[in-house]
Amino acid sequence: MSFIFTDGERDCDSETFQVGECTKVAFTACFFDTEELKIFAMKNLGVSLVTIAAVLILLVENAPAAPPDITNSTYVIFDYWTGVFGADAAGGWGKTDGISIEQSEVSFDGSANFTRSSSDFIIERKTDELEVDYSGDDNDFRYELNFSISTNNPTENDSGTTNVSEYGRVALSNGETAYTGVLADTLVRFQQDSDVQTENLSLGFGVRQPTGVVLGDITSTFIVYTFQHQFSGGPNAPDSFGQTMSIAVDRSEFSFDGVGGVSESFVTAGFQRAFSEVVTDHSSGGDEDTRSTTTFDTDALVTDSGTDSGSYSVSTTGLVTLNVGSDVFQAQLGADGQTAAIGLTDFDGSSQYYGLTLFGFGVKQGSGMSNSDISGTYSMVDWEHIVGGSTPNAWGETDHMDLSRSTITVRNDGTFLLRDDTWSINRVITNQTADYSGGSVDDDTVSRSLFITTTQSIGPRLISGTYTLSTTGAATFTYSLEGNAQTISGQFSADGKTFVYGETEFDNTRREASASFGIAIRRLPPASSVFSLGFCPVPLDVSGLHLCVTADSGTEVQVIAAEDLASWEVINTQTATGFAVDVTDSDALNLDRRFYRLILAPW
Repeated sequence: MSFIFTDGERDCDSETFQVGECTKVAFTACFFDTEELKIFAMKNLGVSLVTIAAVLILLVENAPAAPPDITNSTYVIFDYWTGVFGADAAGGWGKTDGISIEQSEVSFDGSANFTRSSSDFIIERKTDELEVDYSGDDNDFRYELNFSISTNNPTENDSGTTNVSEYGRVALSNGETAYTGVLADTLVRFQQDSDVQTENLSLGFGVRQPTGVVLGDITSTFIVYTFQHQFSGGPNAPDSFGQTMSIAVDRSEFSFDGVGGVSESFVTAGFQRAFSEVVTDHSSGGDEDTRSTTTFDTDALVTDSGTDSGSYSVSTTGLVTLNVGSDVFQAQLGADGQTAAIGLTDFDGSSQYYGLTLFGFGVKQGSGMSNSDISGTYSMVDWEHIVGGSTPNAWGETDHMDLSRSTITVRNDGTFLLRDDTWSINRVITNQTADYSGGSVDDDTVSRSLFITTTQSIGPRLISGTYTLSTTGAATFTYSLEGNAQTISGQFSADGKTFVYGETEFDNTRREASASFGIAIRRLPPASSVFSLGFCPVPLDVSGLHLCVTADSGTEVQVIAAEDLASWEVINTQTATGFAVDVTDSDALNLDRRFYRLILAPW
């Protein structure tokens, strides 16, 4: 990319970011201004001759001053939650997996109060090791894996006050938050919790409940993506209930005729990972130290596709019951008629031995759509589960779970800019060999499974790319991440306000399988009359480079910096006061080049 700077008297070609030619006095700002990008450059003519560039990207649109209106409304919200637990930090953190779907109804009155009722169904899988004496004379002691499944079904009712900001942040007095879009018909939410040997991530979404709905109101085609996470049993169930985990993503098209008939076409793909054990005689002698080693088997699920038909009914509050093929399930229609939310759990602990969570989101298919229909800034939540391994027998030893929140600006010219933050849970299951008795004779070597869990926060990352849009609202976003070409394909709603996608990948060569799901809603940015980044009156001294940040009081902003317009780091987070605040970057003194962006803090 080439930028042209000017000081009013001459142009400066900054292709190599050498902007010193613009400087006539000690500090002069040269700038280049487009719709979204303002670049400031300056050079200190002192002894150090440090060249510094400051870059500001505005990821906001002009917005009305009033916050989204959620008053006198009820929202039906589904939260998908997953976590890993364990009491032993040295090798047991990660022995227990948990998954759940929580369904909530949250009602807001006209006086900033809310009431909430919720029900949750939690499925936990615990992996233990049983002590087994193989021969009965305690000279070939070994550990064998054992799985157990437990469930919990808590309910909760609470109430309190609420506050809605101009850019759609809905804060409840119980500490929970959600984010709503332009018309306040859809909500998205995320949460990350940490404790001692505990890490939880959750993704949520909901729709405003309608009134007076009849069959004839649903006469369109909806594109629905669902994400299914399941634990099931092996041949020795119930002892092996939990031995297998499977994840699948489904894309369906449901066409409603307005009089109770529905047809469906679908494609489902996913993968499954199973624990197994290999029994070996460690010494290859007289069967004195037989041991059991944990191995893994990861396979792609057979891609399923087909068509079905059936019937549907709908309540006046938009609860749609579908009876399609052999399946009966429900979805909550949004008040805008453009969206639908799904969340359910199913459990059988007595015969088939499975426990699953399923969540999904659908949007009304459009017609005659163009780029102008989707141009704007969106808030997106994204979930991805990756299973990997270092060797064929160890494919499945690692779980990598990512929860991302993003702000994505979709431009009319077919390009986009995305900024995201990601929380990750990484669990590795390995084998450790030890002499059980600890004596000098190695006659009871055992193999134990170690569960090692780590967490990390990634970002902020700024990603740019291009997109294509069909007339029915199907969209594909293309970009490069860490040198690898990436795509996201999904569906915009007919009104262009909501985007949903889901996909799976399976690579037998790299031993990596992944499944992802995401929702984006067009957001209301801050109604900020002031949102600026520039140099302070004394921009550079021995303490560093001084940047002045100004935004309306209460606006949460971040200053991020990079040396290459690609690898960004947060150097300051603050809640603006309405007055200019000095942000000092001491690292700038030791760098030849430095770029800065002022952005909204993570929504």
